[in-house]
Amino acid sequence: MTVAETAVNVATTTGTVGTASTTADRTRSARVLGTVGVVGAASSIVLVGLLHVIPPTNQTSLVRRTISEYGLSDLAWVFNAGVVALALGSLAVFAAPLVSGSMRKLSFGHLFGTLWVVGMLTLVVFPKHNWSVGPSASGTVHRMASLVAFLALPLAVILLVRADKVRSWASRTAFWFAVISPLWFVWILVAMLVSSTTRWWQAVPLGLVERGLALTEVLAVVFLGIHALLAARPSRQRQSDLSPLPASAI
Repeated sequence: MTVAETAVNVATTTGTVGTASTTADRTRSARVLGTVGVVGAASSIVLVGLLHVIPPTNQTSLVRRTISEYGLSDLAWVFNAGVVALALGSLAVFAAPLVSGSMRKLSFGHLFGTLWVVGMLTLVVFPKHNWSVGPSASGTVHRMASLVAFLALPLAVILLVRADKVRSWASRTAFWFAVISPLWFVWILVAMLVSSTTRWWQAVPLGLVERGLALTEVLAVVFLGIHALLAARPSRQRQSDLSPLPASAI
């Protein structure tokens, strides 16, 4: 073997090692993001769930009062912590496929995901307003932010799943949670159309509807995070969980 051939072999080997090292780093980073996403979203379920069973917030009506009502209580910090954990966890989940390489560039899913994250953080900065005491700019911002966030998240998840090069049972579950979640708005639309003698928010179990909507969307984030973890597993371990399917196969 000549000196030139030896140099070429060394350079090739070095390049291969470097590529493998980079891939391992990206996989490790994606795994961390997936973990942060799952823990953040799951923590929000636990924290807000606790407010349903511990005093004094356990006196809040699950049927008539919205979740944001907890932000006006003495335990507002628990509610705010849950919302922030969800926002940061969602951000990590949305970034994971870009880091792992299963998604090569930003998509419209990331745009809608950003609206969801910003909307969630806005709910903390601008808490719910008691409209019985009069109008409020802060209350209006809170209401619009929650509407934008709840409408944006399903679009974000659906578009991100379709843009991802790989599929898993977790990504398919997240996809269908995202498809189902807007159906909760049907209750509100029907109430707006048929309620003539009462205000629409009194004609529908608004608290129950919002809780169902929120839980469905948070679960979509949880399963998207699980998918990120599956995608970051070593190739031999993930074969049974992941498959490079076309978008039409969802």
